[in-house]
Amino acid sequence: VTEVGDLLDWLDRPPTKIVSVAEPDDIPAMRARLAAHLEGKLFLTRSLPFLLEMGNPMVSKGTGLADVAARLGLELDRIVAFGDGENDVELLEAAGFSFAIEGADESLFAVADATCAGPGSEGVAAVIEAVLAG
Repeated sequence: VTEVGDLLDWLDRPPTKIVSVAEPDDIPAMRARLAAHLEGKLFLTRSLPFLLEMGNPMVSKGTGLADVAARLGLELDRIVAFGDGENDVELLEAAGFSFAIEGADESLFAVADATCAGPGSEGVAAVIEAVLAG
């Protein structure tokens, strides 16, 4: 680890996201300390088992999907989304229909409408083909 001092001294503008890399078993305690200290002023999620993402609490993949849909004139209830990581929860919640990919983070199965096979079985492609055919 190399301490670099104030991160804002290294940037031209404030960051939109900070990602911390740590041992997977250490992430829950780090997350709990940050959540307690920052009292909901930060959106915390994991993208991979060893990455803790910190960002604006008003920004997620779900708000990004809603913004893109609005710009394109699409209704969210007509959008199908797929996810495999904890950072996809809000995306799946925002979409009209959502799939947790086989082997996904456990948190996705609680919010997904269905599951599909993983990359080795081309599950996403199979769903897209079925939707387009149907």
